[in-house]
Amino acid sequence: TVEIISNVTIYTDMNTQFKTIDKKEDIPSLEQAQKFVDGYVERMKLPNGSVLLFNEDGLSKQLPMNDEATKLVNSLNPMYFVKVVGNVIHLPKELRQRKW
Repeated sequence: TVEIISNVTIYTDMNTQFKTIDKKEDIPSLEQAQKFVDGYVERMKLPNGSVLLFNEDGLSKQLPMNDEATKLVNSLNPMYFVKVVGNVIHLPKELRQRKW
């Protein structure tokens, strides 16, 4: 399902959420990001300049694959497959991640 709440788009599948932040004022704090990803936050800068925030222990915790994040990462770098797991926050390049 897709839900749009105040400039934030959230894609939800059966087990994970993929949240795209659309405005600078909606960029989460570290504490907000940790709550959303349910743990320590890892930052991944993508080739297009955007950033993904996700649980750094997600693979060892065996979190479910996040289909939206996995599709995005692999569409930008088709040379090898990257599996992204758990809830993910997407910060587009246009935001110039002031906090991240």
